[in-house]
Amino acid sequence: MGLPQKETVAAKSEKRRSELRRMQAKYQYAYEYANTIATVKTLPCRERPGPFYWFRLSMNLLWLLPNLPNITVTVLRYLVC
Repeated sequence: MGLPQKETVAAKSEKRRSELRRMQAKYQYAYEYANTIATVKTLPCRERPGPFYWFRLSMNLLWLLPNLPNITVTVLRYLVC
């Protein structure tokens, strides 16, 4: 192979393309909602949400519970009109 500074531009760009293809293979998306929203099918282990993420998500959802009746009334009011 040789030293990096001795590589040609074509070799560097091909190396970069293969690296990008390898990284993209780790992420698989599905465009199932009207082909507009990408949802992740697989995600590399190092990027999966950890316990702190789930804790913060739970805490944020708990703050919504007392407001749920008000939110429901507001949504229904706009749907009926």
